[in-house]
Amino acid sequence: MFEDFYAMDKTPFCRNIPCSEIYRNESVKEAIGRLRYACMHKQFVVLSGESGTGKTTVMRCVKEELFSPDYVFAYIAEQHLEPRMLYNQILNRLGYNRTMMQFANARLTLQREIGCLQGRKLVVMIDEGHELSYDMIGEIRFMLNYKMDSESPFALIISAKPEFMAKLSNEDFRSTLNRVDIECQVENYKRLETREYIERQVAYSGHKGTLFTELAIDRIYKASHGNPAMINRLCIQALRLAAQDEEDCVNEGTIDSVLNLEVTTTH
Repeated sequence: MFEDFYAMDKTPFCRNIPCSEIYRNESVKEAIGRLRYACMHKQFVVLSGESGTGKTTVMRCVKEELFSPDYVFAYIAEQHLEPRMLYNQILNRLGYNRTMMQFANARLTLQREIGCLQGRKLVVMIDEGHELSYDMIGEIRFMLNYKMDSESPFALIISAKPEFMAKLSNEDFRSTLNRVDIECQVENYKRLETREYIERQVAYSGHKGTLFTELAIDRIYKASHGNPAMINRLCIQALRLAAQDEEDCVNEGTIDSVLNLEVTTTH
């Protein structure tokens, strides 16, 4: 195991790193700030970014930072999400543990439950929003109509690829688009941010000293285009290979070997 070889207490470049240890560049800081504001003021926000840029991690950080009896979070990541499923999952999070209700009953029950929150704020987080169906997008507009459109019933955060906003620009969804209060985006890292991210991960692991050479980081950045998920994959593979070869650090040759292996396995 590379953790033992490099005297690491914890495994870096994995998905379950505590929010307090997550690297935050300006893009991530801004996104977290905007989502926190949306939660506090019950607004509708679209968080966009390419796959692997850390959208779900941003939502996890917001949920952890606002964790208190004042908030109820409903995180939903379902393929082919339908209105009935959405309503029932939110109700389940609110403690309504009955058999899945039919669509109309679930909708009315949720409206009633929202009125009984007694000062608590409901935050609904929908992941993979770019896969939402025509019916689901239309239902979102209905969900946000509350008390004759005079009050926001809850905060709604939709995480999606950038094409989701283009989808909302369609004339059929214009009324839903007009309800978006905040739009924010997380982006791939720049070269300097890639180095800072790698260094933060290595420090989290407990390893003392520099583990990736500058040339290795150059190779990682060029191959990944600064995409955090791809950086993680390349770094884990490089650490395994470098430990196997008993190298003191990960150099550009190690990264080249990893990239060659990836090309070989994909053909």
